[in-house]
Amino acid sequence: MDQITELRQSVERRGGSLDEHLVFSDAEVSGGIWERSGLRALLLAVESGRVRRIFVEDLIIASAFSRELSDKTKRGLVGRAKLGLSTGGRTFGYRTEPETSANGQIIGHRRVVDETTAKTVRRIFQLYHEGLSLIAIAKQLNGDKVPPPRGDHPQRRSSGWVHTTVRAMLYNPIYSGVASYNEREWIKKPGTNSRRYRKRDAKELVTVVDPKLRIIDEVLWDAVQTRLEQTHAHYTKNQAGRDKGKAFAGRQTPYLFKLLKCGLCGSPMNISGGSSTRYYRCDAHNKRGTCSNALSVREDILRQKLLEELLHTLARPSGLAFARKCIAEGLGEIERTRRSKLTDLKERVDDIARRLDALVNFIADGHARSNGAALGAKGRRSRVREGRRRPSPPGRRAAVGGSGAPADTG
Repeated sequence: MDQITELRQSVERRGGSLDEHLVFSDAEVSGGIWERSGLRALLLAVESGRVRRIFVEDLIIASAFSRELSDKTKRGLVGRAKLGLSTGGRTFGYRTEPETSANGQIIGHRRVVDETTAKTVRRIFQLYHEGLSLIAIAKQLNGDKVPPPRGDHPQRRSSGWVHTTVRAMLYNPIYSGVASYNEREWIKKPGTNSRRYRKRDAKELVTVVDPKLRIIDEVLWDAVQTRLEQTHAHYTKNQAGRDKGKAFAGRQTPYLFKLLKCGLCGSPMNISGGSSTRYYRCDAHNKRGTCSNALSVREDILRQKLLEELLHTLARPSGLAFARKCIAEGLGEIERTRRSKLTDLKERVDDIARRLDALVNFIADGHARSNGAALGAKGRRSRVREGRRRPSPPGRRAAVGGSGAPADTG
């Protein structure tokens, strides 16, 4: 039995019914993602006033199951890491081979050095040791048509090597024969399907030293790490050794970033240059060397030209009509939302008033019944006391004995 059927039967047992046009679902989509078509349709129905109550199926149970499954998966991966087995993912310079038990059953996969890609790893470390910058190394690799990591991945947003990939490889300790796991925790960004990581506590880190994984010898590794530290200190520390502060926040402008595209290759035009004069340049040309477009456009000039064009467009009758249309649609949506919320608030107030009236009537009715019962008991007790105080008729007295029958005194 599916979830919708169970939910329908649950509502019917409570005397209600489900409108088939107001049943929303997102099949095979994680409930932790906000960007879902069914959820968006439900929210629109609520805003329009078509939906006033929402019923869900197994929300708490599903959440608890998800947490339990996550904990079990983490424990299993930590156990594999301690055994020196792969915990998933591909690392450039390595491939995996199945690890079997004594009876031939596969118990996991172990990393081994892939000599074809390991040559590229050694080249990158050597070039950096010789003084080349991260961008220069990326451009050289792209110029020589060296396949980048995951270059065949269908969701890869850019082609070729980039300086951030080179930097990540230079910092990765696995190339020195030290494999680590559980260093980062990936967390979903609320409302989206994207994830971001945060570093875990150092005591949660699992480290395994395996000389068979070493691609870079100790001398070259230490020399590269020393230069990385010196370069980092040069750009983040002053002469006194104190932090210089955060990088200039305006380097990635929010106005045109990701809006401008290169006319030759279609790559984004990213900002570069100093804090006084900044330029938009083709990202593929500037950082990868895979595009021949060397055009540089000053950010202040481009911003001014864009604003002038917007003003010129809006000043024309067609532009004004379009602006009025957008404003009218926006105001209409605000008004519809306001009316829906106002209707909902009125219904809630009426519902609360009905409940208060019912509660007052219940209390009043119970109080009246209680008073009536108390008055009746009080009357009965009064009559009993009056009967006890009333004198016996002449010639009659109360009998004292087992039978309790009156005795004749005559």
